[in-house]
Amino acid sequence: MDLDANAEVTIAVLNEIRHMFMHTMTHFMWIEMGKLERLSPAAGLILHAELDRFLRFRNRIPARVQPNRRQVAGNLPKAGSEAYETLDAMGFFERLDVRMAPGSPNLKHPSTSDAARSWFRLRSGARYNPDVCRQLIGHYRKYFHIPVGWANDFLVAINETVGNVSTHAYIDADSRHPFVLGRWWLLGKTVRGSNEVRFVLWDQGHSIPATMAQAWRGRPLRLGGHLDVRYLEEAAKRGRSRYDSLRHGRGLSSLMRLVEDHGGCVEVLSGGGRLLYDQAHGRVASQLPHPMQGTLIEWRQQYPPRATA
Repeated sequence: MDLDANAEVTIAVLNEIRHMFMHTMTHFMWIEMGKLERLSPAAGLILHAELDRFLRFRNRIPARVQPNRRQVAGNLPKAGSEAYETLDAMGFFERLDVRMAPGSPNLKHPSTSDAARSWFRLRSGARYNPDVCRQLIGHYRKYFHIPVGWANDFLVAINETVGNVSTHAYIDADSRHPFVLGRWWLLGKTVRGSNEVRFVLWDQGHSIPATMAQAWRGRPLRLGGHLDVRYLEEAAKRGRSRYDSLRHGRGLSSLMRLVEDHGGCVEVLSGGGRLLYDQAHGRVASQLPHPMQGTLIEWRQQYPPRATA
C-alpha cells in the first residue's frame, strides 16, 4: 500500500476500511494484512487513524448499553517484512494496544533498533500542541545538521498547519461525529540513506476543496474530479484554504514558503485532487483516481547527516 506507487488501489482499500467502520452494522470485522508486503508511512498513518477513530467511538458507548460491542480483528504482515517493520516502528501496535490471539507469539517491538529510532512515532490530538512540533524538530536534530533559521521557519509552518486542522478542517456538518472534531494524526521519519527528513499529517475533516466551496458558496460541497483539482490549485495560489483572513487557513502557504526558502517538496492529497510543489517545477496539480476522505500533507527535505550519527 503506497500512495505514490499505487494510489488507485491504496485509496480504494483505505476508503473501504472507513466505510466498513462507519457505515456497516457488522459486529465483527476482519482486516486482512497477511499478504501485505509494503506499506508507505502515509498509508500506515491513515490506516492507524481509521482504526483509532473506530475505537474512540466504540469505547464511548458503555458495554451495558451496547452488549454486542463491535469487534475488529485481523492478521498482521509477515514478521520481518517491510510492512510489518513500518507498522512496528511507527508505533502502530502500541498506540492501538494490539493484542495477539491466545497461543500466538507475542509481538516483539524493535524499539531500540536504528530503523525504529529513526521514526518520530505516531502522535494525535484534537487541538494545537506546540510541544509536539518542537519534539519533532528535536528528533530531526539527532540525525542531521538542522540550521537554526530553517528550524524556526519549520516550527512556524508546522504550527500553522496543525493549528489549521483544529481550527476549521472540521466544519459544522461534522457535528454528527463529535468524537473526531479537530483531531489530527502525524508522524515524522528520518531516512539516513538518502539524508531525508519527512513529516506526514492527516485529518479526517472535510477536504480543502470542500471547505473552499463552503466559503464561496455558503455550504460544504463534495465536488470530486477536476473541480477538486481546481479548488486545490486556487488554495495554493491564494495562500488560503477557507477564509479570506490573514489569521486563518494559511497552513498550505506556510509549507510552500518553507519549500521556497529552503528547498524540499510538499505534497497534498485532499478530496479528489493532488498537489505537488517544489522549487524546480512549481505547483503541479492532478486528479486522484479516487477521492480522499480527508486531507494528507507530506513534506520532505534533505540535509547532510551529523558526523557522529
